[in-house]
Amino acid sequence: MIIVVVSNNSEQRFKEWLENKGYAYLYIDQSLDCFSSLFKGVTKRPDFLVVINSIGIIAVDVKERKIYEKYESFVIDEEEIQKLLSFERIFRIPIWLAFSVEAVQFRTWYWVSLSEVVEKISLNTSSKNDKPFRPIPMKICKTIGWESGLSSLFGL
Repeated sequence: MIIVVVSNNSEQRFKEWLENKGYAYLYIDQSLDCFSSLFKGVTKRPDFLVVINSIGIIAVDVKERKIYEKYESFVIDEEEIQKLLSFERIFRIPIWLAFSVEAVQFRTWYWVSLSEVVEKISLNTSSKNDKPFRPIPMKICKTIGWESGLSSLFGL
């Protein structure tokens, strides 16, 4: 038996959800020695590749992020978005972001495609560190609970 160790609690719970739903997936090791030096600093790996019948493969970057109640949104740094976008373009695999929080025991996931983030959400600049970021409103995310599957992402 091979035991796969995931890097954090949200990824572990996401892996459990994939197993529970019977999805075929690959967990992508995030260690530095598992990545070509040609890509270092240029791209960021998503956490999972997931096979969806009749759709194909999607890449999923799992995020445990605080929900900013005042704006009902998640925040992601623009540098991370650009590195994920680079992965999407190089490997031609669509990337989805899946957000959740421990407060709901990772039983609800908020999904948004990376392309939608880039196309629809304007850049803001942090007042704390002057770094660009994008606030991802919960209302544009597709909500998937523990008992639901990925078909709702694609209107199936």
